[in-house]
Amino acid sequence: MLSVRVGGFPLFVLALCFGLSGCSATQRIYEGMERSATEVAIIEEQFEAGGWRKPEKHVQFLEVDGVPVSTWKRAVEILPGTHIVKAYFSWSDSIATRYYPSQKLTIEVQAGSRYKILGSPAGLWLEQAAGPQSAKNQNK
Repeated sequence: MLSVRVGGFPLFVLALCFGLSGCSATQRIYEGMERSATEVAIIEEQFEAGGWRKPEKHVQFLEVDGVPVSTWKRAVEILPGTHIVKAYFSWSDSIATRYYPSQKLTIEVQAGSRYKILGSPAGLWLEQAAGPQSAKNQNK
């Protein structure tokens, strides 16, 4: 019998643990009961996979309203209103990865909307995921 192991654990045990843990790419940043999609806003990180002569671009959340965001989360679910997001931008190519200093971005979001935090070496900004930008933002 073939046994595949990762770090000393059988692969099926790891798969079972992740499957039962409710592993999600979204972290909830509010207390209380889970709310419907029409009552919250979703903010996603930028992640653009690289390729031949195309660098990988990535925004990584560090915290939202002082709450640390897991490295494994690619989006956060927050209540409508004004929030402070701390994140950094990085890009990498076949030679090196460049990390830019973290920034705090003050954003205002509406319930039922999806947003994406984008970045470049010049800074971070918020865009609504579909349609024209309707969020106010400013770097601080």
